Amino acid sequence: MRVLLALLLIALTPAVAEARMPAPPALTIHHAPCPGVGGSCSDTVSDQIWLADESDRDHETAHQFDRQMLTEPRRNYLKHLLGYQPETPWDNGTGEGCGSECPDEVFADAYAQCNKPTRSRRTHGMVVRTTETSYGYYPTGRQHFRVCNAISIYGWLYYQSAAELQSTR
Repeated sequence: MRVLLALLLIALTPAVAEARMPAPPALTIHHAPCPGVGGSCSDTVSDQIWLADESDRDHETAHQFDRQMLTEPRRNYLKHLLGYQPETPWDNGTGEGCGSECPDEVFADAYAQCNKPTRSRRTHGMVVRTTETSYGYYPTGRQHFRVCNAISIYGWLYYQSAAELQSTR
């Protein structure tokens, strides 16, 4: 019964109907540039994202998934799956100076790629996606499968624990 309730919660979460990845439980989307900065962004202290371009939706949603649903041990495991050393800080900056040295940004690109239909081709063992990522997420097929599975499982675990809390009230 708890599993069914957790899956129902996931299915009823906004934007999940068209999404492949679990969505954060609370999310306010502003279809406007980020205040004071421009471009698209995710607020690090509230449940809000600003979209200057609709194509940034999944990437910015990933930052809210991270903020609302991931624990440090889960971030560390994702860091491992993404190929980072354990000592690399998760939040290592953002923007143009960040590149592939920012696990939280590469995670956001990974989440966005996991949320897209798989249309890829193989080149020298690497998966080349039709959408290039800004922060250098270029996984092998096996790596991408593992990252997407981890994100899905972490979403499921989050909603399962929320359902268990509701059932004890």
